[in-house]
This record gives sequence, C-alpha cells and structure tokens, in this order.
Amino acid sequence: MADAPAIRGGRRLSICLVAGETSGDLHGAALCAAMLQSRPDLHLWGVGGERMAAEGVELLYRSDEWGAVGFSQGLAKVPVVLPAYLGLRQRVQARPPDLLVLIDFGAFNTRLGRRAKAAGVRTLYYFPPRAWDRNLRNPEFLAEVCHHVVTPFPWSAQLLARAHIPADYFGHPILDLIPQQSTAQARTALGLPEDAQLIGLFPGSRLHEVRTNTAALLEAADQMSQPTGERLFVLSAAPGKAGDWVEARMSRLPHKNVLVTRDTWAALRASDLAILCSGSITLEAAAMNVPMVVFYRGTLGMALQYLLFYHRRLRFIAMPNILADREIVPELVTEATRPSALAQVATSLLEDADRRNRMLEGLREVAGLLGSPGAVAKTAARALYMAES
Repeated sequence: MADAPAIRGGRRLSICLVAGETSGDLHGAALCAAMLQSRPDLHLWGVGGERMAAEGVELLYRSDEWGAVGFSQGLAKVPVVLPAYLGLRQRVQARPPDLLVLIDFGAFNTRLGRRAKAAGVRTLYYFPPRAWDRNLRNPEFLAEVCHHVVTPFPWSAQLLARAHIPADYFGHPILDLIPQQSTAQARTALGLPEDAQLIGLFPGSRLHEVRTNTAALLEAADQMSQPTGERLFVLSAAPGKAGDWVEARMSRLPHKNVLVTRDTWAALRASDLAILCSGSITLEAAAMNVPMVVFYRGTLGMALQYLLFYHRRLRFIAMPNILADREIVPELVTEATRPSALAQVATSLLEDADRRNRMLEGLREVAGLLGSPGAVAKTAARALYMAES
C-alpha cells in the first residue's frame, strides 16, 4: 500500500505545512519528500521557502526572510508576517486541511495552532518551541496548540510525556539530510586541493546577518592568510536572498583565496575549521565533527538587547554547548566579534592540536545525543497516519 494515492472520502488528502525560516524550510522539504514517496497524490500547501517549493508545496506565503532574532528584528517583520498569519488562519479555518503541520517558528505557529485546534483541525507540531531546553517550564501549553508532537531530542519527549502531551522522539532529522561524503570528496566537489588548510566562513542564513557579518569574516580571513597561499577559505552563500546578497557582494569585490559556494554542507565537510554565525548550522557542524568558532554580531539594537536582557539568562548561544551544558566550542558575542578576535581564536585552534582534539571529542559526544538516522521517514509515517485518521 506504500504507493497508494492519498484519498479520503473521494478526495485527495490535504496537508498544510507552516515553516517560518531557512531551517524550517529545510526540514519541511525533507518531510514533504518522504510523505510524497508514500503518498504521491497528496495536496501539500502552506508556508515555506525555496526548498519546500521545489518539493511541489503550494506556497500561499513565502517565509524565506521571516527569520528574526530578538525583539528589534521581530518587530521589523510584523508588517509582513502579521497579514500572512491572518490570511493563513482564515484559510485553515475556512478550508480545513486533513492535517496541519507546524514546524518550529513558535511565535507564529503556537498562535496558529491554538486557533486551528480549537476549530477541530488535526495538528502536529514538528520541532516544538525550545525543544533543546532540558528545563523547559510549563510545556503543558502545547496541549492547546496541537494533538501530537515530534521532537528532535529525547529529553524533550520525556518532558512532554510528563505533561501528558503525546510525543514521539525518532532521533534528529539532520542525520538523514547531511550528505554522506568524505572531506576529500567535498573538496573535489568544490574544486579545492586536498592538501590545503581550509577555513569555512559562514556569515548566516538571514539577510541582516550576512550584511552585518560578511565583511568582518573577510577581514578575519585576510588576517589569517599566509604569504605562501597554503591557507584557503570557502564562503557559504545560504539559500534565498541572503545567499544572493553574498554572491553579489563577492562578484563586485572578489577576495583573494576565498571561494564562494551555495553548497553549505560541502563547505562544512571540506573545512579544517569553520567560523560560524550562531544558528542551526552549529549543530550540523557538530554532526559532521567539524571544529568551529561560533560568533554572533547582530545589529546595534540586537547587541544592546543582548547586554540588557539576555546576557545573564543565556549561558550559551551555540547549540553544541547548549546540548552538552558546557563549553565545547568557543563563543564570541557583541564586542568580542571583532575580525582580529575571530582571526586570533580561529588561528589558535588551527595551531593547537590538543585543543582541537578535545573539541572533536566533545563534538562526538554531542553527535551521540542526536540518536540514529530514520527520523524523517518515521515522522512522515506519523503525519500520514494522523491525516488519514
């Protein structure tokens, strides 16, 4: 029955998916591909980015640039996101799907989920808010938001079960998505020599991040460059407008010893060390066992917000450190992210073999927390079961 058409009551099954930024679009696209493999006649629609569109999802709204960090960035997105929320809410209530799948993006999706569940729409939350938080307070609120949760961390499933929220933990989906290639294969794919010392530069996946971070990373690369040219750099251009901006910037002002690529995972796999803007990519690097320096610069308003409100509350910003609950990778925030500081910390890691080995051991520990591959297919089966019930 795996290839049977998705029919319910004489019509195609309808599943609405809502992903609010780049990482959600990535996981939403993988989930859609897995569901379509079993049920090729599904009607998939909702909110997402270019990856979900490529899987055939009918996008009512594009969320490529919805991602925001902090109050100031979130406020700037309101004129775009609020009308989309109101329009989507009306559509879901007027023409209810057989299943609503909410993917991360808590500020938007928890509100939509409450409305949808109250209206009788079956709702699945994939990547629930703060799933990484081992001490999450009041997870009971999700009972008002969804009927079921699929979470990427085992402690999250345990917390939800204690709160009487039906939840599955199948492992972290990123393990299904990262290409199985060696460092040598990645370098060949990028056209880079196997024997060079390679540093990956990752300015972020949001437009405001790359505008803020790219010049600083390139200046740090200048300071790290060796006269012999044996140290090379690869600059990642993320999907969407952020990557378009990076490519346009580098075409106008090409940089010595810096290759630009859209293949973020190949850039990670090829790197001896990565300098990463804090985000989900830090977990991807941990899964690949790539040594890293993590930073977050942000705008002036975001820096002030961090110093005033979050500095004492947030022990770590990098996902490997959050999951391990100790510092495995160095973090540089606000004033500490000067190009000279980035260059100094990265160079010391490249030159200190003992420190690198300790970091790699810690990253293997973090990777062990992610479980086993297979989460995407299992989540797809759960979603289809809920849609057909």
